[in-house]
Amino acid sequence: MSVDRGTFGGRLKECIKSNDCSRSTLASLLGVHVNTIGHWIRNEKDPGLNRVRLIAQFLDVELTWLITGESAREYADRKRKKKSFLSGESEEESGEDVDEICKQLEKLNAENVKFVAEMIRKLLASQGE
Repeated sequence: MSVDRGTFGGRLKECIKSNDCSRSTLASLLGVHVNTIGHWIRNEKDPGLNRVRLIAQFLDVELTWLITGESAREYADRKRKKKSFLSGESEEESGEDVDEICKQLEKLNAENVKFVAEMIRKLLASQGE
């Protein structure tokens, strides 16, 4: 059976398998019934952000990838390109060294990545974007 990396459930299944972790072990760590893990893998239910953050920590994967299927760097690159395109700027004119910022973001824990993402949303909202 192939793993569908295009869904949260597919990525979760892949992480469980690659970490040699059982569903029952993960369920126990998260304080949920083992059937709940199955619901998440089949994309029948969503675990909620706090549980997703814990899953990422337990299975040692990037939170952004677990949620979106993209690494933090891929997500930032896509957003930067979209912003540059919409503003009419070339990538060279867009200012900060995005690659360096992405490298620094990758060093943050999941809670701090969430905080930074919220701050970026607030800054963009204050600029009317």
